[in-house]
Amino acid sequence: DRSTGVLAARNLDDRLTAAALVSPVTMTTHPIDAGEPEREKRWSRVGVTLGRLDGATIGEWTIALDYSTDGGATWQSAGPATSVTTSAASVELEIDATAPAILLRATMARVSGLPPAVRNIWAEHETPGDPRRRWQLRIRARDRAINRAGQLDPRTPAQVRAALWTLWQAGGTTTFQDIDGSPARPVRIVALREETPRPSDHDAIAVFEVEMVER
Repeated sequence: DRSTGVLAARNLDDRLTAAALVSPVTMTTHPIDAGEPEREKRWSRVGVTLGRLDGATIGEWTIALDYSTDGGATWQSAGPATSVTTSAASVELEIDATAPAILLRATMARVSGLPPAVRNIWAEHETPGDPRRRWQLRIRARDRAINRAGQLDPRTPAQVRAALWTLWQAGGTTTFQDIDGSPARPVRIVALREETPRPSDHDAIAVFEVEMVER
């Protein structure tokens, strides 16, 4: 109020009800090609990982996924929209598409309340006739983990989590030694998903599903 010099905030109900939020919200990925844009691939599964970390209470939002194998000229639905009501969730849908690359489009629509936060949008594929080795594994980010040498891992769960996402953002290229003792091999991480820990995950603050392919 200019006459009194008092700054007042009014009609703050939307802070809790989120009635003024834009809906629907659409997010489209860049072409996903696993670092090999020239290779034909069979895309079998797509998904969205959600995780809101600010402690806010989530309302109900629906998540729909579409995909395109022609650079966005046409789109196909991956399946029916999924209702999300928790701060951490994963939406996964099976598809059957063949193309060197795929685009994904996630559409969030509000039913009520605040939205979850999108952490990543991902796709899984197979390369027909590809002789390279592939690995899929789960990593639990937790305190007092034991490494392969039988020693205590000095890293905190937060450091493990940060290291994985940093590696992913840098292109996912690293070396990997399998538990069979074979020589370390150069690999590329082609899929990284963070999941909500389950009671059986032994106090992990995060659980990661990692897919790697030999370079």
